[in-house]
Amino acid sequence: MNTISTVKNNLHELVVNTQDAEVLQKVEDYFRTLISGKDWWDEMSVSEQRLIQKGTEELEEGLGISHHKVREKVEERLRRK
Repeated sequence: MNTISTVKNNLHELVVNTQDAEVLQKVEDYFRTLISGKDWWDEMSVSEQRLIQKGTEELEEGLGISHHKVREKVEERLRRK
């Protein structure tokens, strides 16, 4: 099991070795959200919440395509080229 200091050191190493500003900003935003105790759902707009609910309902009705199936299709198309 990782100790707090080990986790901190690992996070620090990842941050120091990352040069992608967008990734770093996302990590900072996510970390701040976790610390604040806010629920990400509450941070979304009503229209975003509705889209997620619609997608969830479609999946429950068997209308969705699994991530695995999409990956298979993409890999198949890439092999054809």
